[in-house]
Amino acid sequence: MDEQISNFLRLRSSWVVVYIVIVHMDLEAAAATGLFGLLCDAPVQIVGLRDEAKMDAFDDFAPDPNSLERATAMLEYIVSRLHKEGPKSELAMYPVIMFRLCTEKCYEAAEEMSGEVEA
Repeated sequence: MDEQISNFLRLRSSWVVVYIVIVHMDLEAAAATGLFGLLCDAPVQIVGLRDEAKMDAFDDFAPDPNSLERATAMLEYIVSRLHKEGPKSELAMYPVIMFRLCTEKCYEAAEEMSGEVEA
């Protein structure tokens, strides 16, 4: 474990996933958005928090409207704490949000299960 941390710290720059959004959508609808590749051949998308155009495109898939804003605020706080020594730090951290496409329709199974519980 210590070796892994040392290797991480030796990197000059790193992506730091601060939030993960699972996008539940069927294959046809996902392909129509174009956000996961033309044929949904890119089911995992890494989007930088500072990339406003991409963040706006994915905004509809966040669990609630304020969740991405909270992730951004949380990140600002963490980065400010990590870089107390100022801009001369050699470690560059690039905050990202991971959007993962799920086409398994697991949401339908969950709805069916909740219906069975109510009955």
